[in-house]
Amino acid sequence: MSTVRVASFLFAAVILILAMALVPAGVASASVFTQVTSTSQVVEPLSVGNQVNFEEQIWPCESTILTFDIINEAPVPYGVRLTPGECTFPEGVGFGDVLVGGEPYTWGDTVVIPAYGTVSCSIEIVAACDAAPGKIWVTINIEKFAPPPPEYPTIGISPPSFSFFALEGGDNPSDQTLSIWNSGGGTLEWTVSDDADWLTLSPTSGTDSGEVTVSVDITGMSAGDYDATITISAPGATNTPATVPVSLSILLEWWEIDYEAVGGYITIYTSVDGGIPYRETSSAVESGCEL
Repeated sequence: MSTVRVASFLFAAVILILAMALVPAGVASASVFTQVTSTSQVVEPLSVGNQVNFEEQIWPCESTILTFDIINEAPVPYGVRLTPGECTFPEGVGFGDVLVGGEPYTWGDTVVIPAYGTVSCSIEIVAACDAAPGKIWVTINIEKFAPPPPEYPTIGISPPSFSFFALEGGDNPSDQTLSIWNSGGGTLEWTVSDDADWLTLSPTSGTDSGEVTVSVDITGMSAGDYDATITISAPGATNTPATVPVSLSILLEWWEIDYEAVGGYITIYTSVDGGIPYRETSSAVESGCEL
């Protein structure tokens, strides 16, 4: 090999080493990995790919706790499932309690690890008092799958609008109720507000399902038509903010209305506190009152 070729080879090797050194620590093809610890001095745990392997000395009438962490280095949640793989147990030795994230775990259940989160796992190996001492070999399979799709809440409301009627100088109209619920996924943390001095909402916040009392105070208000808007806001909801229109009609006097329907036509008889009766027959009657 010539001097030039040797120099080129050495230069290429140096570049490769530098390139490897520049790769950030912890970056790998998998975004979830395991970190193995143990409560025992004799254990020699290994973490290879999607498996955790333990070799442990076991004694009669004793239990040993095998522990490891599953660490998510990704900026999104990941799901994992744990199942026992190859296990070699002497007679009278077997699995005891299994805890994942501090909670009882059943093999094969799904655990979601939050973004940049860690879940601690502990597996108890129990030896009966008549068990023969010896070594055990335990393999735990860790199945990783794609992040679950995010669940977003959606604001559900009823009714879609409110109408209030009152007589000038009279009593306030009766309260009405706005129902709010989560028609999507996740958790709906909602707040309500309005843009009118004469409108009051209670309560003004809640979680998922709830009812809001809508009250009107006409004190000092003159006859006429008034409009307002109730706004329901919820961070992360698919349809935030949602709005509900509110109308208020304050009348000078009440109208008494009688009606009859014959042959598809409606005949309305109205009178105004001693006024002259008035009759109208129509196939389509527009009115501010529900008939």
